[in-house]
Amino acid sequence: MKRAHLAVTPGRDFGQASPEKFVRFSTASSMDHLRSAVARLESVIG
Repeated sequence: MKRAHLAVTPGRDFGQASPEKFVRFSTASSMDHLRSAVARLESVIG
């Protein structure tokens, strides 16, 4: 997620429930930061 300037971790880091289908994001931030992160993510993945 370099283009969006986001850090993600593979789903396998959090258990075995279909880990190949997921990535994980931390939401431990302010709403303003989260909105900005989602906007950047949307710009990369559409």
